[in-house]
Amino acid sequence: MTNEQPETLGVHSFDEFKGFEEEWSLLLDHFGKFVVKTGYPLYRMPHDLLKLLSGWINPDELRFETAVTMLCDRFHSVGILPDRVIPYTLLAPVE
Repeated sequence: MTNEQPETLGVHSFDEFKGFEEEWSLLLDHFGKFVVKTGYPLYRMPHDLLKLLSGWINPDELRFETAVTMLCDRFHSVGILPDRVIPYTLLAPVE
């Protein structure tokens, strides 16, 4: 077993994340009360988990979690740090 990784892993162009700051700012304006400023990452949730949670969390929290997931999907990331995405370039775009 090897730990070989693709050559492009971790290599990102600045254009790849163009627009993130504006979208993150809009999300914070709308859902800021749900973001706890701890310095820890905020991770996206799988879409199937969001469907399951719809009966367990209130609608505002579900909209917030869905918005975070959609933002992460657009930028091919697994989560968000306070000021940037946590990229994972091997994530396929959501169709």
